[in-house]
Amino acid sequence: MRRDIYAEKLLSVQVRRELMRSGLDISRAEVVSSGGVVSLYGVIARARGDYSGESLESKLQRALERVRRLPGVRDVVIHARMREG
Repeated sequence: MRRDIYAEKLLSVQVRRELMRSGLDISRAEVVSSGGVVSLYGVIARARGDYSGESLESKLQRALERVRRLPGVRDVVIHARMREG
C-alpha cells in the first residue's frame, strides 16, 4: 500500500495550525503524521502573551479534542514535554 506523502504533510500542517490556534507554543515541537497517527515530539509551552488562568494541560487536551476531529486523524500520540511558564 502506497502512502500519500503530500496528504501526510498536509495533515501535519493542519495539526500544527490547530495547536497554534489554541494558544500553545509549538516552535520547539515536531509534528509527524504517518498513516493517520499524529505524533508530537519536543517541547510544548504556553504562548507568549497568554495570561489566561487555564492550565497548559487543559489547553492541550482541548486542542487534541479538535485535532482528533480532523479528517484523516486516527490517533494522537504525545512524546513531548510540557513547559509551564
